[in-house]
Amino acid sequence: EPWAQALAVREGKIVAVGSDRAIAAYQGPATKVIDAKEHMVLPGFMDAHVHMMAGAAQLEQIALNDAKTVDDFQRMIKEYAAAHPDRKWIQGMGWYYSVFGRNGAPDKKFIDEVVPDRPVYLAAYDGHSSLVNSKALQMAGITRKTPDPPNGIIVRNPATGEPTGFLKEAAGSLVMKTAPRPTCEEERDRMIKAIHYASSLGLTRVISAGADAERVDLFDEIRQKGDLTVRLYMARFVTPPISPEAMK
Repeated sequence: EPWAQALAVREGKIVAVGSDRAIAAYQGPATKVIDAKEHMVLPGFMDAHVHMMAGAAQLEQIALNDAKTVDDFQRMIKEYAAAHPDRKWIQGMGWYYSVFGRNGAPDKKFIDEVVPDRPVYLAAYDGHSSLVNSKALQMAGITRKTPDPPNGIIVRNPATGEPTGFLKEAAGSLVMKTAPRPTCEEERDRMIKAIHYASSLGLTRVISAGADAERVDLFDEIRQKGDLTVRLYMARFVTPPISPEAMK
């Protein structure tokens, strides 16, 4: 097919694609003409696996995806902490395991050295592990005597048994349950920003996996206000019981 110059939309559906002359025949008194100024127009994108609630919160947190070394990792945390002195908790996501070297391991000391006085919770890029500092462990009451929770592992120093701050799977929830909860207004405002951000990237449909299904009321409120600018599908999150031994 040759490159199209224009398209016609009626009642939310594309009814014709073709040349400027061909599409001009579809214009009427109520037609709204949008000039793309010769930029490329593409169909809307679909993301088959997103976490809208968590992603909305992360837009306000540290993004660690660009950290290549421990120095990068620490610099980003330090800069964020300095720029947000009012944040009682510091949270972020995106670090890669390779940051700590081929034989290295995430350790609370890397955060303690730059932010020792506020709890810090940083999820890995895959969301299946997290690294916290000593302050966060203290606030969560996690010690060498704390047992591994169901579906989670508290990584410990093999010599001392002390938690290293590296938490796998559900062990991260031991810390997160002590973090302050956002108000309904804060959740709604950050979600609207996240939805509009998704729209700005060309996303027109997303499948939201996990805990978002528990907040249908919030998404419906946003829809009624006209701010749900993406088609939203939800998949419920179900976790079968898995023993810590099976995860090792």
